[in-house]
Amino acid sequence: MKSFRTSLKAIGVAAVFAGASIMAAVPASAQSLSDILSRVQQDSRELTTENQERLDRFRPERDQQRAEMAAAERELRSATSRGNSLSAQFDANARQISILDAELTEQAGDFGQLVGEFRTAVGEVQPLIKESLASFDYPGRVEGLAEVAEASALPSREELDRLPKAILQEMIAQSEVKSFTAEVTGSGDNAETVEQALTRVGVFIAATNDDAGFVSIEEAGNGEMYLAKLGAQPAGPFRSAMRSLIRADEGATLTVPFDPNKGELFKIEGDKPGFSERI
Repeated sequence: MKSFRTSLKAIGVAAVFAGASIMAAVPASAQSLSDILSRVQQDSRELTTENQERLDRFRPERDQQRAEMAAAERELRSATSRGNSLSAQFDANARQISILDAELTEQAGDFGQLVGEFRTAVGEVQPLIKESLASFDYPGRVEGLAEVAEASALPSREELDRLPKAILQEMIAQSEVKSFTAEVTGSGDNAETVEQALTRVGVFIAATNDDAGFVSIEEAGNGEMYLAKLGAQPAGPFRSAMRSLIRADEGATLTVPFDPNKGELFKIEGDKPGFSERI
């Protein structure tokens, strides 16, 4: 019995100590939970603050992005409208180009025909101008016509004008009595080529001003034309009449010899034997 009571006391003491241990542990657990709660609340407040700061930063950026997006959309609409306008203009230009291309093809054909006729006319007129006394007074006409006639490209309007201008100049020269300067072969002391003053009547006859010596148009081996003084001049009356013309005042009217063959008849006249030669 005594032993049983002793055991009960031991159990009671143990229970008391156990109760004391439990009661002592409760404040520590409560304190840990309180700390955790405090930390959670602190973290929540910090997260809330960070989120608020992020929202505060994001809202201006969002508004700026919205403004930029609106500006980009306006630019896109403007570019789209301009692109549609340019596309319509491009289509209109393409149609106009097609029309002009057709007109160009038609006019090129007409122009090509005109160039063909021009070259035919040059082929007919060029020899006449080449053998004209006026060509020594107005040099460069024959070369200008030949350049256009032999060109592989289509001539310009200015080049085409050379033919009518050359013809008109030739027509005017036919009615002129004019002095000019040109190189004459056989006029020097040793029959060399020298530059001399001449007087021409139209495009038919010409003579040197110093001695009224008639000249003729000759062709060199390379096809170029040159003036040559007649070796045998025609009889005295011809040269006397020409000398009077050279010395005459402007507006005077005189009778002068005329050679439609541009000196060839004067050559024949000069080659006629004189009285002593006939004997």
